[in-house]
Amino acid sequence: MNRSAVYLIFIFSAAYFSSCSDNLQNGNQLEPDNNYRYPYSLNSYWYYTTKNVITNIRPDSIRKYFSTDTLTGYGISVFLEDTVLSDDIVRIFKNEYSFNGHISVTREYFKQTDSGLIRMAFLNNGSGLGPYRNNINYSYGGKIFSSPNEILRFAGNEFKGSDSVVTYDDPPLKVIRYPLEVNAEWILKQGPILTIKKRYEGFEQLYISGKNHYCMKIKRLFYFNLNPDENLYHTDFFSKDGIQRREIYINDIAALNELGAQIGYIDLSEITNVTLQSVK
Repeated sequence: MNRSAVYLIFIFSAAYFSSCSDNLQNGNQLEPDNNYRYPYSLNSYWYYTTKNVITNIRPDSIRKYFSTDTLTGYGISVFLEDTVLSDDIVRIFKNEYSFNGHISVTREYFKQTDSGLIRMAFLNNGSGLGPYRNNINYSYGGKIFSSPNEILRFAGNEFKGSDSVVTYDDPPLKVIRYPLEVNAEWILKQGPILTIKKRYEGFEQLYISGKNHYCMKIKRLFYFNLNPDENLYHTDFFSKDGIQRREIYINDIAALNELGAQIGYIDLSEITNVTLQSVK
Protein backbone atom coordinates (compact mmCIF):
# COMPACT_ATOMS: atom_id res chain seq x y z
CA MET A 1 0.00 0.00 0.00
CA ASN A 2 1.52 3.34 -1.03
CA ARG A 3 1.92 6.32 1.27
CA SER A 4 -0.96 8.26 -0.35
CA ALA A 5 -3.43 5.43 0.27
CA VAL A 6 -2.38 5.15 3.91
CA TYR A 7 -2.82 8.91 4.31
CA LEU A 8 -6.37 8.77 2.85
CA ILE A 9 -7.37 5.92 5.17
CA PHE A 10 -6.06 7.92 8.14
CA ILE A 11 -8.08 10.99 7.09
CA PHE A 12 -11.35 9.01 6.67
CA SER A 13 -10.82 7.15 9.94
CA ALA A 14 -10.16 10.36 11.85
CA ALA A 15 -13.27 11.96 10.35
CA TYR A 16 -15.41 8.93 11.27
CA PHE A 17 -14.28 8.75 14.89
CA SER A 18 -14.54 12.53 15.23
CA SER A 19 -18.12 12.34 13.97
CA CYS A 20 -18.94 9.56 16.45
CA SER A 21 -17.38 11.52 19.27
CA ASP A 22 -19.32 14.66 18.36
CA ASN A 23 -22.57 12.71 18.20
CA LEU A 24 -22.00 11.14 21.60
CA GLN A 25 -21.02 14.46 23.17
CA ASN A 26 -24.18 16.04 21.76
CA GLY A 27 -26.32 13.33 23.27
CA ASN A 28 -27.03 11.67 19.93
CA GLN A 29 -27.43 7.92 20.04
CA LEU A 30 -26.40 6.44 16.70
CA GLU A 31 -28.51 3.28 16.92
CA PRO A 32 -31.63 2.51 18.96
CA ASP A 33 -31.17 0.25 21.95
CA ASN A 34 -34.17 -2.03 22.40
CA ASN A 35 -33.00 -3.61 25.66
CA TYR A 36 -33.69 -0.74 28.07
CA ARG A 37 -36.26 -0.66 30.86
CA TYR A 38 -38.29 2.07 32.47
CA PRO A 39 -36.11 4.15 34.85
CA TYR A 40 -36.98 2.85 38.32
CA SER A 41 -34.53 4.62 40.64
CA LEU A 42 -35.76 6.57 43.64
CA ASN A 43 -35.83 10.35 43.23
CA SER A 44 -35.86 10.18 39.43
CA TYR A 45 -38.17 12.95 38.27
CA TRP A 46 -39.77 14.39 35.15
CA TYR A 47 -41.15 17.92 34.71
CA TYR A 48 -43.58 18.27 31.82
CA THR A 49 -46.06 20.60 30.15
CA THR A 50 -49.34 19.83 28.41
CA LYS A 51 -51.14 21.83 25.77
CA ASN A 52 -54.84 21.12 25.28
CA VAL A 53 -56.50 22.39 22.11
CA ILE A 54 -60.16 22.29 21.07
CA THR A 55 -60.60 22.36 17.30
CA ASN A 56 -63.27 21.90 14.68
CA ILE A 57 -66.05 23.35 16.85
CA ARG A 58 -69.30 22.83 14.98
CA PRO A 59 -71.68 24.43 14.42
CA ASP A 60 -70.42 27.96 15.01
CA SER A 61 -73.32 28.65 17.37
CA ILE A 62 -71.69 26.62 20.19
CA ARG A 63 -68.43 28.60 20.12
CA LYS A 64 -69.91 30.89 22.77
CA TYR A 65 -69.41 28.10 25.34
CA PHE A 66 -65.62 28.20 24.93
CA SER A 67 -63.75 31.18 26.33
CA THR A 68 -60.52 29.84 24.83
CA ASP A 69 -59.56 26.94 22.63
CA THR A 70 -56.06 26.36 24.11
CA LEU A 71 -55.01 25.69 27.71
CA THR A 72 -51.63 24.77 29.19
CA GLY A 73 -50.90 22.55 32.19
CA TYR A 74 -47.75 21.81 34.20
CA GLY A 75 -46.72 18.75 36.18
CA ILE A 76 -43.99 16.75 37.83
CA SER A 77 -43.68 12.99 38.31
CA VAL A 78 -41.23 11.37 40.74
CA PHE A 79 -40.43 7.97 42.22
CA LEU A 80 -40.77 8.77 45.93
CA GLU A 81 -40.09 5.71 48.07
CA ASP A 82 -40.55 1.98 48.52
CA THR A 83 -43.48 0.48 50.38
CA VAL A 84 -45.21 -2.88 50.82
CA LEU A 85 -48.54 -3.86 49.28
CA SER A 86 -49.87 -7.37 49.97
CA ASP A 87 -46.35 -8.67 50.68
CA ASP A 88 -45.02 -7.09 47.46
CA ILE A 89 -42.30 -4.47 47.61
CA VAL A 90 -43.44 -1.69 45.30
CA ARG A 91 -42.30 1.82 44.47
CA ILE A 92 -44.53 4.90 44.82
CA PHE A 93 -44.80 7.08 41.72
CA LYS A 94 -46.24 10.51 42.57
CA ASN A 95 -47.69 12.82 39.94
CA GLU A 96 -48.70 16.41 40.70
CA TYR A 97 -50.45 18.31 37.94
CA SER A 98 -51.78 21.89 37.75
CA PHE A 99 -54.21 22.81 35.01
CA ASN A 100 -56.29 25.98 34.68
CA GLY A 101 -56.16 26.62 38.43
CA HIS A 102 -57.01 23.04 39.41
CA ILE A 103 -54.50 20.74 41.11
CA SER A 104 -54.54 16.96 41.00
CA VAL A 105 -52.19 14.64 42.89
CA THR A 106 -52.01 10.93 42.15
CA ARG A 107 -49.94 8.07 43.49
CA GLU A 108 -49.36 4.84 41.64
CA TYR A 109 -47.64 1.74 43.00
CA PHE A 110 -45.29 -0.06 40.61
CA LYS A 111 -42.94 -3.00 40.63
CA GLN A 112 -40.34 -3.79 37.99
CA THR A 113 -40.17 -7.37 36.73
CA ASP A 114 -38.37 -9.23 33.96
CA SER A 115 -41.56 -9.12 31.85
CA GLY A 116 -42.44 -5.46 32.33
CA LEU A 117 -43.30 -2.52 34.54
CA ILE A 118 -46.38 -3.54 36.51
CA ARG A 119 -48.83 -1.20 38.22
CA MET A 120 -50.25 -2.86 41.32
CA ALA A 121 -52.49 -0.12 42.76
CA PHE A 122 -53.24 3.61 42.73
CA LEU A 123 -54.43 6.46 44.92
CA ASN A 124 -56.00 9.60 43.55
CA ASN A 125 -56.48 12.68 45.71
CA GLY A 126 -56.84 16.41 45.18
CA SER A 127 -59.46 18.37 43.30
CA GLY A 128 -60.82 17.15 40.01
CA LEU A 129 -59.64 18.71 36.76
CA GLY A 130 -62.34 20.91 35.30
CA PRO A 131 -61.66 23.50 32.58
CA TYR A 132 -64.43 24.60 30.25
CA ARG A 133 -67.06 23.98 32.95
CA ASN A 134 -70.30 25.60 31.85
CA ASN A 135 -73.83 24.49 31.09
CA ILE A 136 -72.86 21.81 28.62
CA ASN A 137 -71.61 18.24 29.00
CA TYR A 138 -69.88 15.91 26.58
CA SER A 139 -70.61 12.40 25.38
CA TYR A 140 -67.92 10.01 24.21
CA GLY A 141 -67.65 6.22 24.20
CA GLY A 142 -71.04 5.86 25.86
CA LYS A 143 -70.00 7.97 28.87
CA ILE A 144 -70.95 11.49 29.93
CA PHE A 145 -68.21 13.97 30.92
CA SER A 146 -68.50 17.44 32.43
CA SER A 147 -65.48 18.83 30.57
CA PRO A 148 -63.21 17.97 27.64
CA ASN A 149 -60.35 17.62 30.10
CA GLU A 150 -62.16 14.79 31.87
CA ILE A 151 -62.23 12.99 28.52
CA LEU A 152 -58.47 13.48 28.18
CA ARG A 153 -57.90 12.12 31.69
CA PHE A 154 -60.06 9.13 30.82
CA ALA A 155 -58.03 8.52 27.65
CA GLY A 156 -54.63 9.28 29.15
CA ASN A 157 -54.65 7.52 32.49
CA GLU A 158 -55.09 3.92 33.54
CA PHE A 159 -56.71 4.86 36.84
CA LYS A 160 -60.15 5.98 37.94
CA GLY A 161 -60.90 5.63 41.59
CA SER A 162 -61.26 6.89 45.12
CA ASP A 163 -59.80 10.14 46.42
CA SER A 164 -58.52 8.65 49.68
CA VAL A 165 -58.37 4.84 49.45
CA VAL A 166 -55.70 2.77 47.71
CA THR A 167 -57.37 0.79 44.94
CA TYR A 168 -55.77 -2.45 43.78
CA ASP A 169 -55.57 -3.23 40.09
CA ASP A 170 -57.25 -6.58 39.54
CA PRO A 171 -55.48 -7.93 37.64
CA PRO A 172 -52.31 -5.77 37.84
CA LEU A 173 -51.64 -3.67 34.74
CA LYS A 174 -48.57 -4.28 32.58
CA VAL A 175 -47.98 -0.69 31.45
CA ILE A 176 -44.59 -1.43 29.83
CA ARG A 177 -43.70 -4.79 28.31
CA TYR A 178 -40.19 -6.30 28.10
CA PRO A 179 -38.43 -6.79 25.80
CA LEU A 180 -39.30 -3.94 23.43
CA GLU A 181 -40.26 -5.73 20.22
CA VAL A 182 -41.77 -3.93 17.24
CA ASN A 183 -45.41 -4.99 16.64
CA ALA A 184 -45.67 -6.71 20.04
CA GLU A 185 -49.19 -6.24 21.41
CA TRP A 186 -50.73 -6.94 24.80
CA ILE A 187 -53.91 -6.30 26.77
CA LEU A 188 -53.62 -3.48 29.29
CA LYS A 189 -57.17 -3.65 30.62
CA GLN A 190 -60.17 -5.76 29.68
CA GLY A 191 -63.75 -5.14 30.72
CA PRO A 192 -67.33 -5.79 29.60
CA ILE A 193 -67.57 -2.40 27.84
CA LEU A 194 -64.02 -1.05 27.44
CA THR A 195 -60.88 -2.95 26.47
CA ILE A 196 -57.51 -1.23 26.10
CA LYS A 197 -54.53 -2.77 24.32
CA LYS A 198 -51.01 -1.50 23.77
CA ARG A 199 -48.75 -2.09 20.77
CA TYR A 200 -45.11 -1.25 20.01
CA GLU A 201 -45.11 0.64 16.71
CA GLY A 202 -41.35 1.09 16.18
CA PHE A 203 -38.53 3.48 17.07
CA GLU A 204 -38.48 7.19 16.34
CA GLN A 205 -35.93 9.86 17.24
CA LEU A 206 -37.18 12.95 19.09
CA TYR A 207 -35.26 16.06 20.14
CA ILE A 208 -36.50 16.95 23.65
CA SER A 209 -34.93 18.94 26.49
CA GLY A 210 -31.75 19.59 24.50
CA LYS A 211 -31.13 15.93 23.74
CA ASN A 212 -31.92 13.39 21.06
CA HIS A 213 -33.95 10.46 22.33
CA TYR A 214 -34.55 7.20 20.51
CA CYS A 215 -38.09 6.33 21.55
CA MET A 216 -40.28 3.31 21.12
CA LYS A 217 -43.71 4.46 20.00
CA ILE A 218 -46.39 2.85 22.16
CA LYS A 219 -49.86 3.04 20.64
CA ARG A 220 -52.88 2.57 22.89
CA LEU A 221 -55.87 0.90 21.22
CA PHE A 222 -59.39 1.38 22.59
CA TYR A 223 -62.30 -0.99 22.02
CA PHE A 224 -65.84 -0.11 23.08
CA ASN A 225 -68.17 -3.13 23.13
CA LEU A 226 -65.49 -5.05 21.20
CA ASN A 227 -65.47 -2.43 18.41
CA PRO A 228 -62.22 -0.53 17.75
CA ASP A 229 -62.48 3.23 18.33
CA GLU A 230 -61.37 4.98 15.15
CA ASN A 231 -61.62 8.47 16.66
CA LEU A 232 -59.18 8.15 19.58
CA TYR A 233 -55.44 8.23 18.90
CA HIS A 234 -53.05 7.81 21.83
CA THR A 235 -49.27 7.44 21.47
CA ASP A 236 -46.48 7.45 24.07
CA PHE A 237 -42.83 7.94 23.11
CA PHE A 238 -40.76 5.82 25.51
CA SER A 239 -36.95 6.21 25.73
CA LYS A 240 -34.37 4.82 28.14
CA ASP A 241 -35.02 7.99 30.18
CA GLY A 242 -38.75 7.29 30.46
CA ILE A 243 -41.81 8.63 28.65
CA GLN A 244 -40.72 11.75 26.75
CA ARG A 245 -43.84 12.72 24.85
CA ARG A 246 -47.54 11.84 24.76
CA GLU A 247 -50.00 12.63 21.98
CA ILE A 248 -53.76 12.28 22.34
CA TYR A 249 -56.26 13.14 19.60
CA ILE A 250 -60.01 12.60 20.03
CA ASN A 251 -62.46 13.40 17.24
CA ASP A 252 -66.24 13.74 17.10
CA ILE A 253 -67.00 14.44 20.75
CA ALA A 254 -70.69 15.26 21.14
CA ALA A 255 -71.59 18.45 23.04
CA LEU A 256 -74.83 18.29 25.08
CA ASN A 257 -76.86 21.12 26.54
CA GLU A 258 -78.17 21.20 30.13
CA LEU A 259 -81.20 19.16 29.04
CA GLY A 260 -79.01 16.44 27.55
CA ALA A 261 -79.82 17.29 23.94
CA GLN A 262 -76.97 17.14 21.45
CA ILE A 263 -76.05 20.59 20.13
CA GLY A 264 -72.83 19.96 18.22
CA TYR A 265 -69.39 18.38 18.06
CA ILE A 266 -65.78 19.22 18.89
CA ASP A 267 -62.37 17.65 18.32
CA LEU A 268 -59.78 17.62 21.07
CA SER A 269 -56.02 17.13 21.36
CA GLU A 270 -53.41 17.10 24.10
CA ILE A 271 -49.64 17.13 23.57
CA THR A 272 -47.37 16.47 26.57
CA ASN A 273 -43.60 17.06 26.48
CA VAL A 274 -40.96 16.51 29.16
CA THR A 275 -39.14 19.79 29.82
CA LEU A 276 -36.66 18.77 32.54
CA GLN A 277 -35.70 15.38 33.94
CA SER A 278 -33.24 13.66 36.21
CA VAL A 279 -32.85 9.90 35.95
CA LYS A 280 -30.78 8.56 38.84
